[in-house]
Amino acid sequence: MIGFGQFNSIDQFTNANGIPDLICPANEDQQPYYYPYQDLGVYTHAKLDLLISDWVDFGYKPVFTPDSVYVTFSGGFANGSINYNNNQQLDNFITNITTFLGPVDYTIDCQYSNNQVDLYEMSYVSPVMGNDGISDIFVYSSGRLASKTRSNFFSLSTIWTKEFIYDSSTNPLIEINYYTPSSSTTPYRTDILTYSSTGNLDNVSISDGRKYEYNYNISSGYCETILLYYNNIFVDTVCEYTFVNSKLQDYSLKSYSCSGGTLSLELEESYSYTYDSFGRIWTEKWYEADGTLGHESELFYFSTPSSIDEAVSNISLKRKLLKTTDILGRETKEKNQLLFYIYDDGTVEKRIVIE
Repeated sequence: MIGFGQFNSIDQFTNANGIPDLICPANEDQQPYYYPYQDLGVYTHAKLDLLISDWVDFGYKPVFTPDSVYVTFSGGFANGSINYNNNQQLDNFITNITTFLGPVDYTIDCQYSNNQVDLYEMSYVSPVMGNDGISDIFVYSSGRLASKTRSNFFSLSTIWTKEFIYDSSTNPLIEINYYTPSSSTTPYRTDILTYSSTGNLDNVSISDGRKYEYNYNISSGYCETILLYYNNIFVDTVCEYTFVNSKLQDYSLKSYSCSGGTLSLELEESYSYTYDSFGRIWTEKWYEADGTLGHESELFYFSTPSSIDEAVSNISLKRKLLKTTDILGRETKEKNQLLFYIYDDGTVEKRIVIE
């Protein structure tokens, strides 16, 4: 999934240095709850424990495999190449980000064994902002994630370890314990997960007094709202999802911090999506709390649809050309280079016209 942010800050779209990070919208370092995120393909089949969305069944699990992305945001733009292995799992994601502070080279790499991710690395290098990154190591037991340890990509120092505990009879994830090097035997935080009689995640209780309640649409089975309680008193609706024809159209998100036993709103934002003629996500827009557009992502697919007949039947004969861009996403009509022809039905053609 492609989203911005959450590397060193609760702000999901820029890190502490003000650099936008291309990573899924789920801040497992800061976000205090779990929610079904939109999978745009970058994490397809990777099971990266992105806020346990891959370990708890939220019902909505779209699979997209875009080959590249172009993102515009205030102060710059980014373009990235997304590559997959033979099992259609994310192999690497290489991104060039241009900001008013200078260029940033951003890379995600994954390694797998038995179709399960063993190593996930995310790093960026910038002559202006410096270098930073993380390295996650995954350990499994009987095919289930047992622990995940995060270290600094460059210094190799351990940041934290998460331990996953499952019900011995029914096998769902029921507990997550968090450890740091200074608290390697006693968890500094524990999350307890409980489920409804239908098997849906019912709530997550956190050791600091917070509890998150999940509500599902009876017809679709999708999670549509998440409610926050503190010491069993209702605080706010922190997530709302809207689905149309089994496609996520938009969702809103709030995050509350809990410092010294006091809750405070620290993040509020929303997303909206459009789809191409094959039902794949074409654009993602992120909005700040006041409605200001924070970024817009365009996804490009060069893979062949499931059949030629499907491709012909889904592509409109009356489609209109929206724009022509170069590999950096700049609009141009100059020949003798790779160009992307972007149409109003979401399809993209890659051409090289020689003159």
